[in-house]
Amino acid sequence: MRRSNEIPEKTSLRAVDSALHGRKIADIGDLSAARNQKIRPILLLFYAVAVICQDFSMRRIEKTAFISYRRRDVAWAIAIWQNLTQHGYDVFFDYSGIGSGDFAQVIIGNIDARAHFLVLLTPSALENCSEPGDWLRRDIEHAMGVRRNIVPLMLDNFSFGRPRIKKQLNGQLATLSHYNGLEVYPAYFDEAMRKLREERLNVTRDAVIHPPSPAVEEAAREQ
Repeated sequence: MRRSNEIPEKTSLRAVDSALHGRKIADIGDLSAARNQKIRPILLLFYAVAVICQDFSMRRIEKTAFISYRRRDVAWAIAIWQNLTQHGYDVFFDYSGIGSGDFAQVIIGNIDARAHFLVLLTPSALENCSEPGDWLRRDIEHAMGVRRNIVPLMLDNFSFGRPRIKKQLNGQLATLSHYNGLEVYPAYFDEAMRKLREERLNVTRDAVIHPPSPAVEEAAREQ
């Protein structure tokens, strides 16, 4: 639940000013200085610009994507990466490993920095997702949490309807099958990539419909 002194994602300048009054010293520095009339307009302008920029990024189509995949499916990842980059997309996928820095922060930072999240699903891709520390699971759950445009790419005859696959979709991962996926066949790869670019990725972030989480569905059933 949002605290009363937090600035919402989309708000008016008056709401920003009101929220700023309630911020703690740790958030904006010395409280007496923040209320000084010479400093307040600068702080208000800073927050207003931040809100406007965030709203603008949510309402425009972004050609940025993150590819999440198993190492054994790297050939698929490379082919998809090449196609998207040739059409002007900024695409990140960890091909050779993160050379330095904190791996988790690098991956999470790149998911956050991109509008679209492509998860490559082959029949064996979800096998280790029952483990809490599994990286594919963590990628997907983080993308869900930050509400990216998640597009499951179903490869090598992957199907959400198979009993073995259904068993692997537990917890937050259970909603993955509700996203608008795309089947990709080698013989029709170029056509699938065209559909991916023109249909699945040709949307703004605020237009993406996210399925309710398992917790929300459970609460609705209990009412």
